[in-house]
Amino acid sequence: MAANATRWGIFGASRIAHDFLVAMKTLPENEHTVVAVASRSLERATEFAGKHDIGKAYGSYEELARDENVEVVYVGTLHPAHAPLCKLALNHGKHVLCEKPLTINLKDTKELFELAKAKGLFIMEVSEWNGR
Repeated sequence: MAANATRWGIFGASRIAHDFLVAMKTLPENEHTVVAVASRSLERATEFAGKHDIGKAYGSYEELARDENVEVVYVGTLHPAHAPLCKLALNHGKHVLCEKPLTINLKDTKELFELAKAKGLFIMEVSEWNGR
């Protein structure tokens, strides 16, 4: 891993997180590298980490959020968990890239953007493009 590579953490050992990692591997490793993954189950996170050659696996999202080596968190969990997990990451000083929908209501979306702005962090919703 290059010293200046953006260090990513993954919330969720899901299929969409797998797809994100496949896409991430097309980027130069000296620019972006995934250093940790978290799931509600340490067993699932460990299996996912092994499959994708990720150095750390956590059995809770809180543990990954506290990892000082992670700069940006990709949220690839079920959508009802997006708002609280984005908030968790932001409150631990992490930039956030979250699968759609970012939240399930405008109030939560505004709260996340206000929190990110107050902390000087980046938050963005990501959506795959399927060519249609």
